[in-house]
Amino acid sequence: MPRTIMTAALLKRSQPPPKQRGAADRSLASLEPVAVRPVDAARMLRVSRRTIGLWMKDGKLATIRPSAGVILIPMTSIHELLGDA
Repeated sequence: MPRTIMTAALLKRSQPPPKQRGAADRSLASLEPVAVRPVDAARMLRVSRRTIGLWMKDGKLATIRPSAGVILIPMTSIHELLGDA
């Protein structure tokens, strides 16, 4: 048996078995984002991007500006607008 194949076979046997997905791993998949882009907020609320911009300007939607040219809308702000909070 060539050395590289034997080494790969030995490595394969020495690796631990894959971890089972626990409840914490499954719950991470169901988490919603903390903040979304304005275009995503418009899709979620079924309004135009222009309406989102007007709501941001009027203060109906809070914004986060992490860097130049990047605007994010917190999900809490969207929930408050919908009356879910």
